[in-house]
Order: sequence, then C-alpha cells, then structure tokens
Amino acid sequence: MAKVWVQICASNPFAGRSDLLGPLEADGDRYHILRVGCLDRCTACARQPFALVNGILVTARSCEELAEHVRRMPPLGAPPRR
Repeated sequence: MAKVWVQICASNPFAGRSDLLGPLEADGDRYHILRVGCLDRCTACARQPFALVNGILVTARSCEELAEHVRRMPPLGAPPRR
C-alpha cells in the first residue's frame, strides 16, 4: 500500500504535540512518519508548525490545521487528485 511520507523536524516546538501527530499516528496504515533532527527549514521551523509531506513543505497556523493539510495529501506515487 502506498503511504504519505511525513517528515517532522524534531527541533520544531510543535513537533511533539499530540494534536499534530496523534491523529496521523492513529492511521498508521496511511502514513509513514519520520522524526528528523533537522530538516534545514529554519525560517518555517521558528514560526509555525510544518512538515515535509512527500517532499513538499507544508505549513499551517496550528497543529490541527497542519494535520488536516497532511490528511488531504495523496500517497506517494498515487495519481494526483482532480
């Protein structure tokens, strides 16, 4: 099964919050979540919740909003949504 690849920067102040990772980790069949020491996105990291999702920088105003953006992403290798 194709998965959505989510990379979370461990340096981001929002990285460990359950309202970000909890909903995604609960659906482990759909997401592959990697916690990385640094994603070299310091400008985004200092200001807001963010993740690299299938290699694309995704930012949001809150952890809940970021989790929702991630949920909308297609699995890696899946055809784009129309």
